[in-house]
Amino acid sequence: RIGVVVDVMGFRICGELTVKIVSAYGVSSVDAHGKSDPYCIFTLGARELTKTEVQKNTLSPVWNHLYKCMMYGENVDDLMCLEFEVFDKDR
Repeated sequence: RIGVVVDVMGFRICGELTVKIVSAYGVSSVDAHGKSDPYCIFTLGARELTKTEVQKNTLSPVWNHLYKCMMYGENVDDLMCLEFEVFDKDR
């Protein structure tokens, strides 16, 4: 299991969503040299909203990736569909 540290700085159904993808821990080593090249994708429902830069050769990436967008008439159920997934660049 991978942990992603996220700071959600504001969200209203209609308004600005601000998310800072800070870092991750517990990333699996998938490369031959025992490290990984992780990046994180943030989705809301079926929409990919943002993707971090790849952090090379680490199991503890730090991104400090700030994302802001305007949300218009979002369904309350979408709040349950905020997803953060970490992938390896080579996989």
